Amino acid sequence: MFLLALSPLGLVIELLINIYYFGSPFFVVSEHKNNPASIQTPSFPPLPLKEAFSSLPTLLGNLLTGVYDDYFMMTLGWSAIFTFFALIIVVIGFYKKLPKDYSVYALSYILFFSSFTWTISAPRFTLPLFPIFITLSMIKNRLVLGLIIAIFFILQLYFTRIFVNGSWAF
Repeated sequence: MFLLALSPLGLVIELLINIYYFGSPFFVVSEHKNNPASIQTPSFPPLPLKEAFSSLPTLLGNLLTGVYDDYFMMTLGWSAIFTFFALIIVVIGFYKKLPKDYSVYALSYILFFSSFTWTISAPRFTLPLFPIFITLSMIKNRLVLGLIIAIFFILQLYFTRIFVNGSWAF
């Protein structure tokens, strides 16, 4: 019985928090009316990887010219990078004899979250993709493994610095 009460209790607590901080229990609804792009909904018709591919020219152009656009990177750039990374790892896992149902799950999950109209949290959506971790565990080359670990450690420090300085990093 207690478990059944948790969902409504969580909703009530969230509404009370909204009342306390914003003066309205449905403050989020008014914010979405002011900024419709902030709503993460699947595009219709669903076009998986649309934002990742559409942001690729800007991402490559900025990389080649040495321009760093922080706003672009936080809204589309890093999402595209993490989405493509997840997709590449899933394809490698498919060829390395990862069980087919794991590969289908991971591929369908990537195609699902990449069909949203605002994929700003794509790096966070890749965490439930356990086939990625299984595929990465198949790496036997210590140099490649060390390079991947170093890159993600540096990225973790970078995103932590952004967050600690009061900005939003995914």
